[in-house]
Amino acid sequence: MRDVDKLTFYLEMTPPFRHVRGHGFEYMLPEGMEDVSNIPGQSMRSPLILCENGIPLPGRHAQNICIWYSGGGHYNHWGQALYFSASDNSDPNTNSKHYTLMRTQKDEFEENISFPQRVHIVLSHSCNLWCRICREKYFTGPFMEMSLFDKIAEEMFPHVTELRLDSGGEILLNRNLPTILHKVTEYAVPFFTSSNGMLLTPEKSRQLAESSLHHIQISLDSPIKETLEWIRRGANFERIIQGVKHLVQARRDVGRPFLITFHAAVMRETVRQLPALVRLAHSLGVEGVTACHLYTHACMDINSSCFWNQTEYNDMLAETINLAKSLDGFFYGPQPFSSHDAATDAEAGLCDYPEYGTYINPDGTVLPCCVAPRKTLGNMNEQSFASIWNGGAYRQLRATYRTEAPSFPHCKNCLARKDNSRSYTSYFAPEHWPAVRQRIATIKEATQ
Repeated sequence: MRDVDKLTFYLEMTPPFRHVRGHGFEYMLPEGMEDVSNIPGQSMRSPLILCENGIPLPGRHAQNICIWYSGGGHYNHWGQALYFSASDNSDPNTNSKHYTLMRTQKDEFEENISFPQRVHIVLSHSCNLWCRICREKYFTGPFMEMSLFDKIAEEMFPHVTELRLDSGGEILLNRNLPTILHKVTEYAVPFFTSSNGMLLTPEKSRQLAESSLHHIQISLDSPIKETLEWIRRGANFERIIQGVKHLVQARRDVGRPFLITFHAAVMRETVRQLPALVRLAHSLGVEGVTACHLYTHACMDINSSCFWNQTEYNDMLAETINLAKSLDGFFYGPQPFSSHDAATDAEAGLCDYPEYGTYINPDGTVLPCCVAPRKTLGNMNEQSFASIWNGGAYRQLRATYRTEAPSFPHCKNCLARKDNSRSYTSYFAPEHWPAVRQRIATIKEATQ
C-alpha cells in the first residue's frame, strides 16, 4: 500500500450498504465515477483506495469470494460497484466505523507499480490423474524447492493480499505441504487452492483447515461415478466423496469458515447432471458449485462441447441456478448462449494480470499468467522479484498488452481479452477452427 501523502480525498461513504454474502457488502458509486478499467487503454488498476477510520484497508483488488468468506478488509471496484468487507468482519452499517474512498495520484501508474497483490504459485506440475479435459500427456514433477519458496515468501508475502496455490498439478502430492502451509499462515495471507480430492485424508484436511486457506475448489465434473471416472482417468468416485467429508469435518472441528466448492467442466456428457451435482454438494456440506465450459484442445473431440447444444445448456443453467438458491447455496456457470453467429470476438478487456497479478513456476520462472508458458519475464532463482516486476520486459508488457501490437503476441487474441460467448473461438483450439466453421455452415444451410 502506498503512503497516505500520495493520496487525494475522493468521497465519504454513507450507509446503507447492501449485504451481498458472508462478510461482503456493496456500495454503489455516484454516477460518473466509473472504473478506469472500463476505459480502453487505461490501466486495469482501479485508482480507488478504501479507508476505514482514515486508514487504507489492505485487501485491494480482491476476488468476490475472498471478500465474502475471508473478509478482513478485502475489497474491489468494478464499474459503479464497490464490494468490500470491514477489517474486523463486522457489519459496516452498524459498526460505527467511518469509510472514505481515496484516489491515487496520476504517478501511481507510471514507471514502478510496487508489487502485485495477487500471486499465483505453481508448486508442481505433477498430478496423480490423467484427465480427458486437461493436458494430453501425463505430467510428473519437479516440485518447487523450499529454498525458492522461502525466497518468494520473504520478498512477496508482506505485500500480497491474495495467493493462489494451484493450476500446475495436485497440491496434495507435495511432501513439503505442511511446511508451505505453515509459512503462508505465518504471513496471514489468505489463499485459494484446488484439488481433485483423491488425497484428502483426515490429516491433510486438518492441515488445510488450520491454515490461512480461504477457498478450496474440488474438481468434480459429475455426481455419477461412471461419468466422473471416465473424465478423470485414475479417479475413484467414492474416495473423492470420502475426502470431501474429511475436509468438511475438519472445517467443523477447527471452526474456520473457509469456502469449499465443487468445480466442473461443462460438456455434452455432464450438462444434464448439473442439478444433481448441486444436490450432492448440498448433501455433503459444500457451499456451492462453479463451472466453466470445456475448452476443446487439439487432442479432444469437438462433439463434447456444449457449443453444439446451446439450448440444452441454457435450460440446464436456469434450472441449476434456481435449485442452488432453493438450497441456500450457489451455482456460478458461464452465461447463456445467444446464437451460433458472431465469429468475430468482442473486446472484453477482462485481463488484469499484468497490472496486479503474477505467475511463478516450480523452476522459478516468472510468467505474466497461466496461459503464457512461453513468455518468461525473469527467474527468481537469479533475480529479485522487484527487479523482474519493474524491469523492462514487464513494463513493456503492461504498456502494450491491451493494444493491437502487444509485446507478447498471444495477448492480442487471448480469451481473457476477447471473450465472446457467441464465438466458436472461445470453445475450440485453433486446430479445430476449420472443422468447426464447416459444421456451423452446414447447420445454417440445414435451417434455411
